[in-house]
Amino acid sequence: MARKSWLTLVKEHLVDIKGAGWTDENLTIIKSLIDAIKAVTDDLPAEFSALALEATLASHDTDIKALLATIVGHIDTEIAAIMADLDNPDQYKADVAALALEATLDAIKGGGWTDESLKAIKDAIDAIAGVNSYQEQIPATDFALAVIDNVLTADPPGADAENSVVDIDQNAGDTFVLRSLLVDITSFGTTGGTKLTFALWGLVNGVVKKVDEVDVSSLGLQNLMDLFGLQEVYGDGIWITVLTDATDEPGDAACEGTWKYAKAS
Repeated sequence: MARKSWLTLVKEHLVDIKGAGWTDENLTIIKSLIDAIKAVTDDLPAEFSALALEATLASHDTDIKALLATIVGHIDTEIAAIMADLDNPDQYKADVAALALEATLDAIKGGGWTDESLKAIKDAIDAIAGVNSYQEQIPATDFALAVIDNVLTADPPGADAENSVVDIDQNAGDTFVLRSLLVDITSFGTTGGTKLTFALWGLVNGVVKKVDEVDVSSLGLQNLMDLFGLQEVYGDGIWITVLTDATDEPGDAACEGTWKYAKAS
């Protein structure tokens, strides 16, 4: 009984030696595997052996250390150069010596400058440009008065149509210029008529007033210069009326013509 227990113990040890997953890995097979590995390693160059590698490192120890020292020195040099650049930021600043200095800018601003910026200047220019240039009247205005009266029943702008030569009424925001006037006087009136009287009306401090008056005692053509000694007439409202000295009512005093104006807003 005791002998059987010993054999069992030996068997258990052998099983442990074989290891888990063992099939037929006996000593002969293991030996053949070792021999195969050795056959391969025997063909390797000598420098691959541990001893050879150690000898090689020993023989080049000085060279390796020198190379590492060179690399470290190069890194130190580059870092020192970078630090030198960072410590000198002025080298990256633009050279502004040739640009306008404050004195030059003051000269450009000029004496008496306060806050006249480019924006303010532009606004001023825009304000000037905002006033429209005169727009010419096209076509001109023709008129023909055949029964000119000898009295005005109302001053302009409410003057009688038979006595109105030029009638340019006020219009908010507008101003006018009478460019031209050409009048052809054809009759003073058959009942004692000897002349026509032309009157120029305009605004004086916002009130319509007669600013000039002239008698014309010859038939034919008259212009602004002939009548009032003016090449043009400016105003926010412009009127010209005509009267006859004939006594008949209504009479037959007559004139006709053309006038032209321009307007700015």
